[in-house]
Amino acid sequence: MLKYLLKSVGSFLLGVFVVYALWSAIVLLVHPAEYLLPHPLAVWRVLLSMPGELLWHTWITTIEFGLGFLIGLVVAFGLACMSVGSRRLDAVISPMMVIMQSVPKIALAPLFIIWFGYGLGPKVVIAALVSFFPVYVNLVGGMKAVDTEYLDYAATLRMSRPATIFRIRLPYAMPFFFAALKMAAIYSIVGAIVGEFVGADKGLGYLIIQADLSFNSAMLFAGIHILVAMGIVLYLAVSVLEIAVLRWKSGTQESFGYMVTT
Repeated sequence: MLKYLLKSVGSFLLGVFVVYALWSAIVLLVHPAEYLLPHPLAVWRVLLSMPGELLWHTWITTIEFGLGFLIGLVVAFGLACMSVGSRRLDAVISPMMVIMQSVPKIALAPLFIIWFGYGLGPKVVIAALVSFFPVYVNLVGGMKAVDTEYLDYAATLRMSRPATIFRIRLPYAMPFFFAALKMAAIYSIVGAIVGEFVGADKGLGYLIIQADLSFNSAMLFAGIHILVAMGIVLYLAVSVLEIAVLRWKSGTQESFGYMVTT
């Protein structure tokens, strides 16, 4: 796990180095106005000169997308298990999911502002909505893709539907689940920022909007730097959790303490 983490961090650092090199080259060769494209050093001066204010806005955004991500995850997990466990419920839930996903979340943001005000509520709701769908779709797809021999084995043991879901379907669907979790974690940050763009008086989205209105590109890029760092940390955290949970052995699928022998 440590080797994977070091390799992943090294890959991200290499990508960051390439971006900074291209960025610096463009600034040195083109000489754009600072409000159009500041030098990377100007951005880092902002990051280091006002850590208290940036940390405060970062903390607000973290609460928003963290709560939204957890709510979306729990609801998606519950509805996915219900859909797989009952064909009748699946016939009702699946069309509702398609309809909900077809509506752009940014179009709903002003409505959430009207309903929940300018506080924490709208950002959490949007973050939950955008993180919900990939988890639901991938989890349902993974649980339905389980090998029929496992289901026949469960039928032979006369397992109940809940037992079949938690002992066979869910462990089988874990690779699908973690693939969706990586996307949902990033989407939740985007959802929180969209909510802050529409209406907020704090948070990184609010900070970016204020920097844009005042043509303070260095501050704007500083906010983007923090968002990128948050996304990388979340992605690596989910990847490490995936490695810890998924234990594949020859001829055996082992997950969450349950084992199905082939």
